[in-house]
Amino acid sequence: MREYQYKGIGYKAIITILNTLSEKYGKQEFYAKIEPDNYASQFLFEKLGGVPAGLTKDFQISDERAERFVESHRNLIDDRMQNVANIFEVEPDILLTSLLVYKLNVNGLSQDGTDTIGVENKREHIVCLRQLSKEKYRDVMLEWIEDLEYIKNLGEAKDKIAEKITKIESKLLDKMELMKTINNDEFME
Repeated sequence: MREYQYKGIGYKAIITILNTLSEKYGKQEFYAKIEPDNYASQFLFEKLGGVPAGLTKDFQISDERAERFVESHRNLIDDRMQNVANIFEVEPDILLTSLLVYKLNVNGLSQDGTDTIGVENKREHIVCLRQLSKEKYRDVMLEWIEDLEYIKNLGEAKDKIAEKITKIESKLLDKMELMKTINNDEFME
């Protein structure tokens, strides 16, 4: 919700979660996967001491669709995403079907200075429209629709197919309802 943004809540929440997990499981290193166009989250993890640790394939984009997705979405590579590619030392096209991995060590990560929750963050707000994230989401829904059509046309193993259709339709309807409730402001951080 907009009225709770830029007040340090996410920063404090992540520190609290990581410290709790560290105490409970004895782990010191954690990894975060972040969309290449989620500049606010990247800034947050860098502020927490996170360092770039590579890329991982975005599970939302299937191998069969990856090349076509890159071809049709190159226009989303702007100066900011080019800068991210430079930081991660990769070609910008790779970012379109990948997630950034940040490594964070909780040693020395303290909650000092997080008692100011509710005070407006003094830095300039990082606006990120998350257009790449939205396009990935749309592509997943299109793939499900194509899968549904394929399954409907098979006509074999009707019981298994009907069960799979029901599951996919349910997921698709849930995601479509979620998309209706999300406005552009909520994609900004």
